[in-house]
Amino acid sequence: MRKLTPSSLPPPPLSFLDPDLLKYPERAILACIHELQRISRLNSDSLELAGQFLLLTGMRNASRKIEGNEVVVNEIKLSMRNFFIQLTRSSLSRRQAILLQYLDRCVVDIERTGDHITALVELSIQRKRVKDAVFTEESFECLFTLHEACTRVQWLVTESLDPEIEDFKACALEILETRDVYRNLSLETRGYLIDQMEVKSETPVGGYFYSNLINAMDRIVRHSKNIALVEQSSTFWIKSRKFDAEAQSVRERDLPELVKTEEYLKRLHEDDVP
Repeated sequence: MRKLTPSSLPPPPLSFLDPDLLKYPERAILACIHELQRISRLNSDSLELAGQFLLLTGMRNASRKIEGNEVVVNEIKLSMRNFFIQLTRSSLSRRQAILLQYLDRCVVDIERTGDHITALVELSIQRKRVKDAVFTEESFECLFTLHEACTRVQWLVTESLDPEIEDFKACALEILETRDVYRNLSLETRGYLIDQMEVKSETPVGGYFYSNLINAMDRIVRHSKNIALVEQSSTFWIKSRKFDAEAQSVRERDLPELVKTEEYLKRLHEDDVP
């Protein structure tokens, strides 16, 4: 099929999640961060393309690209979580075990970011179909400036997920500072919208779409903040000297007794729920 219908696109990059790396936990974790950066970069590309939807131009080609990116992000999320489970079957250090939890949280935040980018696109598509959902040029300038600030935060997240970085905390601080700039701009943009609605410069349906576009961007930045907070942790770092350390089998340990469920079932079905 590839010979009959060759693609004009370059072949997709190989996954960093090589099963052979599971023998070396620190290298496996390094690969996970590389993979995080890859899917974050897909989100960054999609968010930039979403600007075309705000402009209501060049939407068809951009739509195919964004949809493709979203599919890839979702598939890689599933692959990464399966990789995490396999990695936990080795004897991990305390730092490695905690870092793995943080990476799992990052995967979720990146995947949810993709969902909100899709929501941003869908809102723009809906707006194009509604005749009265138009913005004044001044209002659009405010909204597009907010999109640029949102994109800036997202790109900083992508750049921060580089396992070669020596100081994740410094990158995280830059994300949080840029996020604060975005938050203030978002509040100003919302205030501007209310002022415009009060003097009837914007149509009610235009105001509805305007507000929801801001909501989508706010949620994208919120997930960026979550990743930055994780990167500030004292356990979020790579120990290069352990790259060649092979995984040890998990030692047998005394497991806690199974939780007795009767009391919890009783609480679950109590009528007096506060």
